[in-house]
Amino acid sequence: MIQISDEYIDKLIELFENIRDNQWAVGDTLVLLVDSNPDDRQDIMNYIAGKLAVSASTLYDYENTARRWSPDKRREYVSLDWTIYRNSDPERDKELLDQAIDENWNATTFKEKMFPALLDPAALIGKAVRMLEKILEQEIQPEIHGQLVLIVTELITIHAQLDEF
Repeated sequence: MIQISDEYIDKLIELFENIRDNQWAVGDTLVLLVDSNPDDRQDIMNYIAGKLAVSASTLYDYENTARRWSPDKRREYVSLDWTIYRNSDPERDKELLDQAIDENWNATTFKEKMFPALLDPAALIGKAVRMLEKILEQEIQPEIHGQLVLIVTELITIHAQLDEF
């Protein structure tokens, strides 16, 4: 059974109260705790997640991001959105990160450039079909339901044509 001092838990609670300004501090604290007992990483994350009422996966994200981004790299790329830090590696993605700084990208633009498949027409149409099918599962006006069925049918046809290429 893992036990973490109340001092660390209280510090993390305080940091999470204003998480936007404290993401690096949370990640660095988690790195410190995990590095003190590397074999207990999962237990540490689960314990803290329970104490803070946050998901363990969120804590893993903070820890992993803090590990990848050294303090020097954080200063070099100081103006990026947290999502960009979380989705990138400062060494491997240097060219893309430099472009993000130069062109003042937001997190959405960065993800689209990093993962071009996100903008693939077939993928986007497939996503639209799935969302419209969720709407069709709801009770909606019959005339709107009928129009949506026609739209979904047409999108499925277009999706199939895109898949052929």
